[in-house]
Amino acid sequence: MKKVLLFGIWASLLLVFACSDDETPFPLPTVNFMTDPAVPEVGVPIMFENLTTNAARYEWDFGGTLIVDDQISPTVTFETPGDVVVTLRAFTDDGQVDSTTQTINIQQRVITQYFINSFPLDNGGTPWDPAGPDSALFADLVIVISPNDQNNQDAILDGVFLDVEEDQFGINVAPEDQIVLTDEEWSIVLFDFDGELGDPLSDENTELVAGATFNPVQQATVKNDAENAGIITTILGLDGEGRVILDVDIVFELR
Repeated sequence: MKKVLLFGIWASLLLVFACSDDETPFPLPTVNFMTDPAVPEVGVPIMFENLTTNAARYEWDFGGTLIVDDQISPTVTFETPGDVVVTLRAFTDDGQVDSTTQTINIQQRVITQYFINSFPLDNGGTPWDPAGPDSALFADLVIVISPNDQNNQDAILDGVFLDVEEDQFGINVAPEDQIVLTDEEWSIVLFDFDGELGDPLSDENTELVAGATFNPVQQATVKNDAENAGIITTILGLDGEGRVILDVDIVFELR
């Protein structure tokens, strides 16, 4: 009799614990994410690294204009600067949900300096300026950095730099001349100025020294530790035989 009673109690306890386990909810997700790179910018793929635990599936909301389902750590490229409100929702297998929201500022590259590492000091063995605005033989340089799209009016026009005898020099871009380096084709062109000082630039008083095209966002880049500034490395212009005739580095800040 006692054995029967004990067996009944034991069976009842097993039933209680079994029901209790079935009804215990999964732990809520701990939701978090970060971006890589840490400072997002226009035109550069941004990976949203998911740091969430205790979740079975995810939903990403990028400002209501882009919804990404069932990707753990999506990669997104933004085409315009500004703030984007990003929400990550994490779901458990039993239907529970938690979320976190971050405002991500998408920045752009702004030119602050550039370095001419190499350019032709003579015109194929002939002096640039046998009769330029002064008596020197070396080029009086004008430097133009501009987008190839004529609808984009941003450009830097530097010069005239008189009697440039060294093929390595750096230029600080004045704050009022600092422009956004957009995700498109740009050109950097060096001209020799042969007019009188004060004359406007024209085809008659300028001669092409060297030039190169580049995309200032897609070009190889080295950033600082904070990832908020960097150098667009070695824009190369080549002559018809593949020799380097223009070598440039551009320094930028993300803003």
